[in-house]
Amino acid sequence: MVWYNDRPGNDDIRAQRLSKNGALIGGPFYISAGPGADRRYPDVAYNTQQDQYLVVWEHYDNASLVPGYGISGRRVSGTGAVLDAIDIIIRSNGGNLATPATPAVAYASTSDKYLVVWAETWHPMPITWDIYGQVVSSSGALDGIPFSISQGNEEREQPDVAYNRHANRYLVVWQQKGGTLWDVHGQQVHGGGGLYQGDITIAAFANSSTAPSVAAIPISPTNDKFLVVWEAHYAPGDRNIYGRPVAEDGTPGLNFFAYSWEAGTRSLFRSGTRVQSSSLLLA
Repeated sequence: MVWYNDRPGNDDIRAQRLSKNGALIGGPFYISAGPGADRRYPDVAYNTQQDQYLVVWEHYDNASLVPGYGISGRRVSGTGAVLDAIDIIIRSNGGNLATPATPAVAYASTSDKYLVVWAETWHPMPITWDIYGQVVSSSGALDGIPFSISQGNEEREQPDVAYNRHANRYLVVWQQKGGTLWDVHGQQVHGGGGLYQGDITIAAFANSSTAPSVAAIPISPTNDKFLVVWEAHYAPGDRNIYGRPVAEDGTPGLNFFAYSWEAGTRSLFRSGTRVQSSSLLLA
């Protein structure tokens, strides 16, 4: 599993290997650390072909003449050795122009590549909000340039991504503000990059839906190959967990599922929690 240390002006990314039974293997170790940057909100994906992980995070460069946010990463071997001596710069420092934030990553076994996604606010007027993606090879090299997954004048935040090997496609999901409410949207991306079809509206209700997470179900006996869950603002003081399957062609399922519901309670989701165990460094 991966996390960040909350130290003012010097947040670090750390990890801990776990066995398949949940036992600790060795002790915690640093992936990226040191002065000059705050590193936050890490995510991790495992590469089954190369026996390695890609860990990504939100990187705030506070030592430059123009401080700003970017997205960085490093690869870690299956035995816990950090493979990159310096950070992989996935999205460079946006300075005063752009604020990249909250990355997520998934691995495509068919193409042996990763897809890193993040939310990005473009500050020059008119302000726009984007969900961006960048393909990264198993060698740690960037494959192509960042590409827009969704863009517009409605706020877009907290993306997540999962890979479906049956279709060789990812599903990227995020929360998007329509008027005063937050909805959940999605977009499929080919395993090697490039958009498949168009925007998918997964949740749009009379109350906000936020903090989506997605997992792939490649061996499902039906056409439903993804499961998306989110935090439903059911009523003031009530936040419940709902879910909806998404078919391989991007069609949302007809049925919604309440996974956690109880009047007068707040079932908070996200904060590092995902549908799939993408945050585990398993031996």
